[in-house]
Amino acid sequence: MQIVTSSSARNELVGFGVAIERQPPWYRKLRLKTLSLTLGVRAEQNLFSAELAAMAHILIMVVGVKDYRIMLLTSNKAAALTLRNPRQQLGQEFVY
Repeated sequence: MQIVTSSSARNELVGFGVAIERQPPWYRKLRLKTLSLTLGVRAEQNLFSAELAAMAHILIMVVGVKDYRIMLLTSNKAAALTLRNPRQQLGQEFVY
């Protein structure tokens, strides 16, 4: 299962998008799911917090998924490194 997250800011709004590609057992047809969500205005949120929110949302969704190797892909290096060594810092209310 491959999961890709991305954050964006447009028209003073910040949000994230997620795409999940899942290969069912026995090599059946690939399944693709997408999700997008608006977090809030640019004055209150930033792209880093949107990326963390996307990863937190997905990791909560995949709890209990069995028989899949899960690959989480992101273009935000800082958010990926935060998962390795989480510390509560400014803008990291989504780090558990």
